[in-house]
Amino acid sequence: MDALPGFAIHHVGYACSSIAQEAKALTRLGYQGDGTGFEDPVQVIRGAFYSLGEHRIELLEPLADGGPLDGYLRDGVKLYHFGYTCTDFDAALDAMRQRAAVPVAAPVPAVAFDGREVCFFMLASGLLVELIDAGGLANPDQVHRIRR
Repeated sequence: MDALPGFAIHHVGYACSSIAQEAKALTRLGYQGDGTGFEDPVQVIRGAFYSLGEHRIELLEPLADGGPLDGYLRDGVKLYHFGYTCTDFDAALDAMRQRAAVPVAAPVPAVAFDGREVCFFMLASGLLVELIDAGGLANPDQVHRIRR
């Protein structure tokens, strides 16, 4: 099967019970925060981005019990998703379905990306993939909102 056109790695998603605690470990490795954090009541998470060169990690903690991170945290899984920007979001959704990836939920606007839509897919291997709509941007990396 062909490579996924218009896809670019954006970040690795990391589940944690305390962003502050995990951020301390990342800063010891040279990562720097990309501004202030965010809260997304639709996805029931609080998050912050940390970067080292071109590598970006999204630290996420639950806003409340019963959210999407509970199972990962209960099972001790921290690294749990890869986020990709997509220049043609609808084509990307179709491409994932053609590859037998299962959508976890319908696309939703995400606070972390200035309301641009995201959609999560589960691969047969158990890996979770987040697609981020970067359509219309000259540089898809601009989708990441820098909070100062």
